[in-house]
Amino acid sequence: MTAYDQCRRRFLLRYVWRMEWPAPLTDRLGEWEAAIQRGLTFHQLVLQESRGMAIEEVVATGEDASL
Repeated sequence: MTAYDQCRRRFLLRYVWRMEWPAPLTDRLGEWEAAIQRGLTFHQLVLQESRGMAIEEVVATGEDASL
């Protein structure tokens, strides 16, 4: 039986949205989710730049100053 057959929601969280499952126990869940999203965005930008795509404008106009 595949992960999808066992639980479609868990499959979506783990493999599509790439979220930790089960989620870590924390009172600061919003901060944790923001950090996860920032990491995913960072790695996507690195991938795009490694393929020769210009990312300067995306980074400059982005909402996250830490990127």
